[in-house]
Order: sequence, then C-alpha cells, then structure tokens
Amino acid sequence: MTILKVVAAVVIGLVLLAGAGFAALVAYGREAAWDRIGGPAPLVAYDFDAPVRTGSPNDVLACPDGACASGAPELASPRFAAGADAVFEAARRVLADEMGAEIIAEDRTARTLQAIVRSRLMRFPDDVTLKVTTGDDGRSLVWMYSASRIGRNDFGVNRARAEEITRRLESALSKIAP
Repeated sequence: MTILKVVAAVVIGLVLLAGAGFAALVAYGREAAWDRIGGPAPLVAYDFDAPVRTGSPNDVLACPDGACASGAPELASPRFAAGADAVFEAARRVLADEMGAEIIAEDRTARTLQAIVRSRLMRFPDDVTLKVTTGDDGRSLVWMYSASRIGRNDFGVNRARAEEITRRLESALSKIAP
C-alpha cells in the first residue's frame, strides 16, 4: 500500500469518526452532552470571601477594589448609585431575560444568584455567580465570577461576558433614579 493510500484511509477514518461523534451529539442533545462531559453545575455559590480560581485561562473574577485579593481579580467590580435590591433585580433581568441564562439558584435576601449561560452555537455551559452588596459609600457593588465548565481556555468569553453584564447593567440602571 502506498503512503498516499494510507493517508487517505486515515483521513476518511477521521472524517467518519467526527461525523459519528457529531451525529451522537445531535441525537443526545448538545446541552445534555456538555452537561455530562463537564459535570453538573456547582451546588454551592462561588465564595467571594475565599476566592479560588481555576488556574487556567477559562474564568474571570470581578471584585470591588481591595477585595478578593487572594483570588487575583481581573476586573474591578462596578459600583452603582441605585440601591442594592434594584441592582440585584436588574442583574437578574440582564442575565435571564437579555442573555438567556438559566437561573439555577438565587437568594434575594443575600442578593446572590447562580446561573448557567450557554454559548450560542455549541451550547457549552459556563457557570456565573453574581452577588450585590452595599459599599461603605452607600453605593451598590456587583461581584461576579464566570467560569467555563469545559476546556482549558475560553478565548476571553467569560471576561467579555462580565464586561457585557456590566454594560447592560449600566444601561438598565441609568434609567432608574438613585
């Protein structure tokens, strides 16, 4: 057998294998398949008091200045003049209604929520935890952690999501008087 025939057989085999994998993914369902591969959503909300990062470039942490230092936050937490309850409700609407997140847990008293946000095409699951507190200056602070459940690198998706949540919150809250 010539080298060309061997290469052709390998390529055809890989194409058939990829096709079978794609067919299985479609038949089983993308979301169910990724949930099975990536595991279930965390049962406990992210602990901003003792932040732990994944160690790979597939998560982002946003905390108020001076907080979460051990977690090495990448983004400064946004501050809003609106009350913490109004900011929490706006954040919930942004995630669930505008970004299509599935809210899996929330505590309105503590103003925390956990959500699953899925990528548009492949429906990869990313876990988002959000908390709203009141700062010493009376302004509301939004704490965010977003991490991909699958893969080692998210190509900046979680950082972009945190920035998009901030932009949408700023827009929504600009319509509310403090």
